[in-house]
Amino acid sequence: MDAHVRLSQNSLLRRHWRNFFILLALIVDTLAIGLSGLIAYSVREYVLRLSPLTANRALIVVGYSGSILLLLALILGLYRESYHTSVARQHVTAAKAYLIAVPIIIGSFYFLEWNQLPRVFTTFFFIIIPMMYTLGRGILQRFSGKMRERGFGVHSTILFDEGTAGTHLFHRLDLFPEFGYEITAVVTFNGLMLPKDRYSTINVIHLDSMAEMKEHILANSVDRVIVPTVESHKTVVSEILTVCKETGAKLTLLSKESEELLRFSYINDVAGITLYSARRRKIDAARRIAKRAFDFVGSILAIVLFSPVIGFTALAILAEDGLPIFYRQKRALARGRKELEILKFRTMVKDAETQQANLYEKNETSGGLFMLREDPRILKVGRFLRKLSLDELPQLFNVLFGEMSLVGPRPLSIADLNNISVENTLRGYYELRANAIPGMTGLWQISGRRELSFKEMVLLDLYYIDNQSVMFDVEILLATVPVVLFGKGGY
Repeated sequence: MDAHVRLSQNSLLRRHWRNFFILLALIVDTLAIGLSGLIAYSVREYVLRLSPLTANRALIVVGYSGSILLLLALILGLYRESYHTSVARQHVTAAKAYLIAVPIIIGSFYFLEWNQLPRVFTTFFFIIIPMMYTLGRGILQRFSGKMRERGFGVHSTILFDEGTAGTHLFHRLDLFPEFGYEITAVVTFNGLMLPKDRYSTINVIHLDSMAEMKEHILANSVDRVIVPTVESHKTVVSEILTVCKETGAKLTLLSKESEELLRFSYINDVAGITLYSARRRKIDAARRIAKRAFDFVGSILAIVLFSPVIGFTALAILAEDGLPIFYRQKRALARGRKELEILKFRTMVKDAETQQANLYEKNETSGGLFMLREDPRILKVGRFLRKLSLDELPQLFNVLFGEMSLVGPRPLSIADLNNISVENTLRGYYELRANAIPGMTGLWQISGRRELSFKEMVLLDLYYIDNQSVMFDVEILLATVPVVLFGKGGY
């Protein structure tokens, strides 16, 4: 890259390009909705020349409909996807939001008996929206391409190859430039010689020491190192991690393991899972403040909203099995890391933990998770509470006091953590879950909960940590509602 591009890469805008682009996508879609309303109004008033329609009535339709459309697009992940997925994939998500939103909007108009609904205007409005959306997104993608040429959203990357999965990954990144990885070199160690035809279009560098790798990263302004599999030799990866810490480059896992996330309908934009990222104190502090403010306000509102449910639940437990109503359990995000005491409604008999040791041989899931669909320890009311996750409501107080977050990796019991098998630790990377605040809900909950394996849960948690934001938290919270209502994966 020339000096102009390198300068742009170091700019404030470049460092925040992902957030800026997502915000820009939201603005473009909002403008598309507004422009659709303006065109529909002009057609009705000046082409068809029907009886006059007041601007206020038109604005009500546009504002209400636009809010529902944007909210559903947010829930379905359109804006998170807009940075790392193809235009075709974004159009599919947008179409889902549109097809769900339109019946809801029309139905609510009639349910609320808004008899003055301007039907002709509304019909034209909904017909024009897809056209304006497609036009707006087309312009946005052309703009994105031009900015990518100038270095925005592009990561100067080297690929570590141990002779296994590197080639497949290289070609995948070549097919999906929207991921933003510009592979500048492939690196091998310990004299490993790759077939000459494996990488015909890229420079292959054979290094003898990590000092040489560090020198290469600094000399070529490399900002990301990709490891193509968690099965890489642990000692070598640990040494690469040390080099990344010394140079400020990110260490990213982009492999068949992380691609497993694509099996979940909620995750469509996997562009790597960050195993290490240099801390940016001002940005990290701002995120912590924003997340804490969101959690504090959200927990207060939720406690007030669910107070009747909390009261009835307490009475139901008391009636079936007496005191105590609540259950306190020590949990953590990783073995040997900071523990916290979470608060739950008691859903099991009083000596449930004592009995669990005798039930592990009947465990129906893998890794460090424990699950029995027909667990004999569960109370009658407890089974209902678990199905709808109502037993988790007291954790709102954990959130209120700053011990947990509304959204984040789910803390596991100490017994479950001690039960994690070596093959499920992802070479120890599962401990990166501890880099976040424990959450009441997260990607695991909205992607199948206990129907997923421990390894899949870890990958989802690491994906969340790499992409967390208040907007993402809102998206996950909204997506949690239907999961809870239908009780998917809850036992």
